[in-house]
Amino acid sequence: MHLLFTTFRLTHAVELCKDSLKHSITPYRRLLSPRPQPNSPPRLTAAMGNCGSKKGVETLPTPPTKTSTGGSDVTSSTTSIRAAETSPQKLPAPPTSPLTPPKPPAKTRALVFTDAGADLDDEMALLLAKALIDADQLSLEAVVCTLHPAKRRAQLVRGTLDALGLSDVPVIVGSDGGDAQKQQTAPAPEDHDYIPGDDDERTKSLKSMSEVHELLERVAPHSISIVILASLKDAASLLKRNERLFVNKVRDVTIMGGVRWPVSSFAEPDSAHNNSFDMKASEYFYRRCQELGVPLIVVGRDACYEVAAPKDIYEELGNTESEIGKRLRDAAHETIDDLRRRAASTGAERRGLPSRCDAQWFADNFCHGNPEVLVRPLQESVWDLVVAFNLYDVVALALAVPLLREAFVSPQCVVEVNGVSHCFVGCAPGAPAFRSAKARRACAKLVAEGPLKGHATRCADGDIPAMRDSSLVFTDGKLQLAGAALFGDVLREAR
Repeated sequence: MHLLFTTFRLTHAVELCKDSLKHSITPYRRLLSPRPQPNSPPRLTAAMGNCGSKKGVETLPTPPTKTSTGGSDVTSSTTSIRAAETSPQKLPAPPTSPLTPPKPPAKTRALVFTDAGADLDDEMALLLAKALIDADQLSLEAVVCTLHPAKRRAQLVRGTLDALGLSDVPVIVGSDGGDAQKQQTAPAPEDHDYIPGDDDERTKSLKSMSEVHELLERVAPHSISIVILASLKDAASLLKRNERLFVNKVRDVTIMGGVRWPVSSFAEPDSAHNNSFDMKASEYFYRRCQELGVPLIVVGRDACYEVAAPKDIYEELGNTESEIGKRLRDAAHETIDDLRRRAASTGAERRGLPSRCDAQWFADNFCHGNPEVLVRPLQESVWDLVVAFNLYDVVALALAVPLLREAFVSPQCVVEVNGVSHCFVGCAPGAPAFRSAKARRACAKLVAEGPLKGHATRCADGDIPAMRDSSLVFTDGKLQLAGAALFGDVLREAR
């Protein structure tokens, strides 16, 4: 009996000690629990439960929103997101400003949305991409081709990337981009040797949008920069169906578009051409990215007007006698006259061109306001009157690279929305764009020379003599690829 009583007392004492120890450790567990980093997209896991309202559509609760711009705060009531505990692996916090590059500088891993074949600046952006790849500043993870006819555009991009030595970059066929009436056109493969035909194996290798989901699944958190040079329809669909994945894997989004300036609350898309293809999709995408804390870099047309490229850029490309160069030169002559006719037309003949883009707009933006453009018959070419081209998509791609953005863009472009900094560059006449006249000139140099350098370095085997001599440059005491040398030059000149 005595032994039994002693055993009971010992067991009771152990239980009391365990209970006391449990309560004393609890506060320290709370202190040591992982916390979401301030000003960074919350890391979300399946511990959140069922966030989707539709089968196959993954959405997140909207976090509390607080917008600060010009000293004013706007708060809206919504459901807060509770970040779940994550693995011990620590991720670097995103930069506090879009103008602060990561340290050490990281290569931009770009997922590009393009409507190549609608305007030439999309293809010029691909040439700049090659120069930035040569400078070790960019990696093309995939290119999504959107806007009817999307497959034709994908064939053009596949052929262009192959000619640039980028055959390992996946090309994806997107949607109609909002062109439900099928008004838009694209080059026919049979007219150009480097564009694969319908029966070509390269055309059969084109991917579907599921490739984008697979890409985001396999990359590291906050490692992908989305660059939208076209309609926002496909990007909006991607975000709507994969919000958790999007927030976790996307570092930032650069859009060739525009917002209503000045920004007083949430930034709203303006009448920019890319926004207008599918305005509902644009409104959703701009708003939801801001609600979820995904940094936006929006490049407006007024910034591009300040760094227009001389029309000789197309003549220089054509003079190399490469297939890409000849097509771009010939297409420049054709498309500029076609754009003039669209601007002077009404109704369906405008093929989706915004109403602000009229005959006077054409004269001002391409011919420095030359009044002869307004009186010359529409059936006659105005190539001889053209002075410059606005390479919108080239500018946008350049500003997707953190070091270039830091060197070129004015700090006044940065607006904070709900604790996250976004960057709106030249989104209205007189709106802030470049940090200085020196920075603007350096950006203009990159826009005018970058596509030429990227085009030159495609000639790895030296098959075109006119390009062989321009693909390598001796600078800073060493032999460099032309794109790398140009990148170093513009950074020095901007600063």
